Amino acid sequence: DISDNFKIIILGNLVEDFSKLSAAEKRQAPIMEIKSSNLHFGNIKKGNKVRGKFAIKNVGSNPLEIRRVTNNNSDITVSPMRMTIRGGKTENLHLDIDTKYLPKGEYKKTFSVQTNDPNRVVVVYVVDFNVI
Repeated sequence: DISDNFKIIILGNLVEDFSKLSAAEKRQAPIMEIKSSNLHFGNIKKGNKVRGKFAIKNVGSNPLEIRRVTNNNSDITVSPMRMTIRGGKTENLHLDIDTKYLPKGEYKKTFSVQTNDPNRVVVVYVVDFNVI
C-alpha cells in the first residue's frame, strides 16, 4: 500500500480574527506593552545555565492572555507557556539558556509569543548571547 510509505506533515499557526470587534470592544481590549523584543545576555561561559526575565505589561482594560509561546530552540526554555495578565498589571516571563551543547560563538535565536491583543497578536523576540 503506497500510503504506508508517505506522510504529509502540515504545520499551521492559528491566530484570532479581531476585525469584527466593535468600537467599545476595541476600547476595552488588552494592550501588550514591552520595553523591547530584543533580549541581550552578553557572554555566557560554555556549560553554564543562565536565567533571565522579561516583563510584559497590560496597559489595557481586559485581561491579556499569553496564549502560546513558540520556541524551537532546544537550548532555550521560556516559562510559563501560558499566562493571564490583568489590566494595569505586569508579569514576567522567564528565559533559561543552557549552553551545555552549544559550541563557543555568537548566537541570535528567536521565539514568539502569541496574545489576545488585537494590535500585537504575535511578538517575535530575538535573544542574543556569546558562548565563551
